[in-house]
Amino acid sequence: MWADPGNPYLRDSYAYNLALAGRQTDALQQLTQSVFDSPELGTHYYLRPEIVVRLSVLEQTAVSRGFEEAVAAHYLGAINGFGAFQDLLGRFGEEAKLFLAAADDPSMKAERTRYLVSAGETQIRAGDTRAAEAAFRQAISAAPSDQTAYLSLLSQVYGPTKQVSAAQSLIEEGMRNGIDPLQLYLNLASIAQSAGDQTMAESALAKALADKPTFEIYLKVGEFYLENHKLDRAIAVLQTATEINPASAEGFYSLAEAQERDYQYSDADKNYALAANLSPAHFRGAYLAFRRRMDTAPTNG
Repeated sequence: MWADPGNPYLRDSYAYNLALAGRQTDALQQLTQSVFDSPELGTHYYLRPEIVVRLSVLEQTAVSRGFEEAVAAHYLGAINGFGAFQDLLGRFGEEAKLFLAAADDPSMKAERTRYLVSAGETQIRAGDTRAAEAAFRQAISAAPSDQTAYLSLLSQVYGPTKQVSAAQSLIEEGMRNGIDPLQLYLNLASIAQSAGDQTMAESALAKALADKPTFEIYLKVGEFYLENHKLDRAIAVLQTATEINPASAEGFYSLAEAQERDYQYSDADKNYALAANLSPAHFRGAYLAFRRRMDTAPTNG
């Protein structure tokens, strides 16, 4: 310890041996010092998730004191380390306060948006949606051209609460601030679909497709039409998807499923077979099931 006083592994070992010797107060002081020296969970064996929950109240207090002192000293990683420690213990309210305080610290100005988003995400885990929305809104005000807070607000607040109008307004705000519209449209489509507003969902997906006509978006739009029984549109979009990426087993499977539902059995047979050939482990069973359905289907005459 004299030769390397900042080494957390040595100090943790020293604390452990002090505890074995019955010197609890000294051991706890060493825990505090060790966490102060290295305020990261990964450098302390007792801060692994399966062990943290078994720490005594005195041990938790000693660890918290070390983190608090490291945060006050502006040690690199201290805020994230302390937040992760509190998260493991389910202290979401205290964790959110930590991030909000860091966001208000003038010396942390460059990290303000990130800490506000972290506070919002923590408040979601605490079940405080209103406080989370406020934190995400603060993050947007701090950095209007950073998409992180927009996406968090959409996916973690407006989505679960099915606030379609609020989501639409936020997306318009984001686009005015130069945010890439693709992820905004995809989030709006998901929120609208969960709220039962299929017209809004279809419109948002169409805009996403116009913005980025990639295989992934064609597939997503095609599967939306398939799910909503718009088979003609599903088939047309999914055919385009397979033309863009003829190596996608998933694309051919979705196309075959749409064709089967539309009674286009010959085309469905061909595309189920293609999916099975491209990915036997995933789709051979589906193709064989289709063949059995065809073999047992009633025929006329």
